[in-house]
Amino acid sequence: MKHRLFIFLTLTGCFTAAPDKVIGTSSSLSFRSTEEAEAYLLAKKSCPGCDLKRSELSYSDLRGADLRGANLRGADLNHADLRGANLRGAILSRADLSTGTQLKGADLRETDLTEANIFPDELGLAKTCGAILPNGSKAQVCPEK
Repeated sequence: MKHRLFIFLTLTGCFTAAPDKVIGTSSSLSFRSTEEAEAYLLAKKSCPGCDLKRSELSYSDLRGADLRGANLRGADLNHADLRGANLRGAILSRADLSTGTQLKGADLRETDLTEANIFPDELGLAKTCGAILPNGSKAQVCPEK
């Protein structure tokens, strides 16, 4: 039986992994399951670029978490506290943030929120310039500094 080896190039280096063993990768991190990635995120409040699609993160305290570029497609984020979290460039399409999710001060710039279930009032408390909104429209462009 032949084993294929994939090489993941990252911002901080590279690592190798068998394709059937690694679920998510982040910088130089790799996870064997979504549950392992979730546990790491909850412990460290940092998982930029992680593959967390369809994660169960309801009721999670993720205040100030670093989730830049993370894949949270279809994740359950109901009642999650994401105040001040950095989700810039993350994928939140079809994610559920409809019940009790707190987004005040969260950075959702350039985030994909296509078909996400989220209350407009809560979305208005986050930075959303350049994001793809739940209805597929694009939020205003970020002002130049």
